[in-house]
Amino acid sequence: MESRLTEFPALGVDGPEGDIMPVKIAIITFAFDNAEIIHNLRRRGKMIAKEQWRSYEKLHNKMQNRLTNSQELLD
Repeated sequence: MESRLTEFPALGVDGPEGDIMPVKIAIITFAFDNAEIIHNLRRRGKMIAKEQWRSYEKLHNKMQNRLTNSQELLD
């Protein structure tokens, strides 16, 4: 993604020097605000680490169901 953004042509926003020296992208951060998903991912990770496969399956199925059927959660 960084190389794609770096290769993007200059649009003149930075003045004429933007045409000569393109702007380099230093860091890109993606984030989302959904405590339920983050909480369940952490719980699922702990279950995997402790090899609690039955609990993992229950939680995994619950998460799968919520992500498939809850438009509110996805929005």
